[in-house]
Amino acid sequence: MRPEVGQYLLQSAQKLAGDLASNQPNDYDAATLRTYALLNMFSAVDHDRGADLRVWENDAMRELFAMAAQIVLDQSLADRLLEAGASADKSLRISDLNEAGDALRALLIDLQASLEGTDDQALADLHRESWAFLCEATKRRALPLMPM
Repeated sequence: MRPEVGQYLLQSAQKLAGDLASNQPNDYDAATLRTYALLNMFSAVDHDRGADLRVWENDAMRELFAMAAQIVLDQSLADRLLEAGASADKSLRISDLNEAGDALRALLIDLQASLEGTDDQALADLHRESWAFLCEATKRRALPLMPM
């Protein structure tokens, strides 16, 4: 059997929320242990799906940028969008995916700011697409509550 980080985190969460929290002399200490248990559970979920989620987000933003580069009016922004749309993640390490995602999100903010209040239908549609991406990313990042 190969030990998995997620299993360790879930087992420690069960121990923290169960026996250890139940045997605390006061409610504050018990609540603190239950909070740590919850954080361990969330960490286990993120460990399991973290790379997949971040790759999806980064790829979705790049796809949006490649499309946006063809229609935005600001040439400087279009050049940045084109470059970002053609970029790739340098590895599947969470730290590398986060670094790329942070840069892509900063560009997404610039794109959205440029699209605010536009009367052009294609740009307004692009603005809606950018918000649709954010809504989907938020849904995918939601953390499920699991019984302990």
